Amino acid sequence: MYTFVPLSSLLLLGCLACCPRLFWKYEIHPPESHPPYFPPPLPYFLVSSALWSLAYLLRTPIFALVSSVFDGFSPVLVTLAFNVLHVLLYNVFRLSSLPILRIRDAMQHDIATWHDPAFYRVWWVALGWATIDVAVGIWQSYTQIALYRNVMVPEDRVPQVLAQGSEGGSMTNLLSADLEEAVPLSPRADTPKTTNSVPRTLDEAIRAAVDQDLEQLMNLKEREDVEEIYGLPVIKIPVFVSCLQRLDSILLSTGITLTLSASYLNSSLSLLVPKSNVTHLPSTNRPLLIAFPCIVLLNLFLNLIYTPLILPRIGVHTTAYISFLLGLGTFFTGLGLWGAL
Repeated sequence: MYTFVPLSSLLLLGCLACCPRLFWKYEIHPPESHPPYFPPPLPYFLVSSALWSLAYLLRTPIFALVSSVFDGFSPVLVTLAFNVLHVLLYNVFRLSSLPILRIRDAMQHDIATWHDPAFYRVWWVALGWATIDVAVGIWQSYTQIALYRNVMVPEDRVPQVLAQGSEGGSMTNLLSADLEEAVPLSPRADTPKTTNSVPRTLDEAIRAAVDQDLEQLMNLKEREDVEEIYGLPVIKIPVFVSCLQRLDSILLSTGITLTLSASYLNSSLSLLVPKSNVTHLPSTNRPLLIAFPCIVLLNLFLNLIYTPLILPRIGVHTTAYISFLLGLGTFFTGLGLWGAL
């Protein structure tokens, strides 16, 4: 059933990839400065994906730094400080993709508009960021679901379990049927007994049993950590909610990139040399100074509601609905700033 999550994500990403040509009739590509073996939109897609990966890899060093600085303080303060620093770095990296790709230098209009080829470039920057974000999220979800593979009943044995349960049997009786498949802790009676084979078989059996027990304990600890975050087992989260989480992640990421890029390109900070004598060019950084703090606060809010401090209290369903509404609003806000509505 969880296969619907990557399928729905791919469907939405495919629709977004076709949007510039379907809704904004972008057909004629301007001359590109990229070599023919590295054609667009590949540079925009890869640069944004690389910057997202760098921001993701820095999570652990940032958390270690914050934990050492705030050693002895409340875990709430540590969580808040970590999320603030990571959100700031996350959005600075997102914004830095625009000057790296020299989006402003190739603009044909003075301000951000969907009529400009820069809209097409920024669109693929946004899709690259959203794609790697949702891909890692899906991979993490599969990793979490895999923690339950040892405690799940195989599908072909479900009728047997239900039948024994209805007859008043116990799981001990069911598990005892599999004892012949287990590794024996001592040689069988009909096994040829030699001075070398018996100790070796006993050692291997004990080692295998200990390794299996350790693996089960590690899986149990990892399941407890994940359930502490969500407030319930991951396998009990409905597939619809998981799909909604991935879809709102795509919409939110795309909307934030469009919003920040429009605000940056409408600010004088994007200009190589400020040209105050030209009235049509941006002469102030006010759009970016307004948009960037709002985006940081939005990201910080969404990060905090997915922490163990809040998520188990309000539930995964409520969090997914809130994120979807905010993602949808941010997506249309970004389109509005580009005049694409």
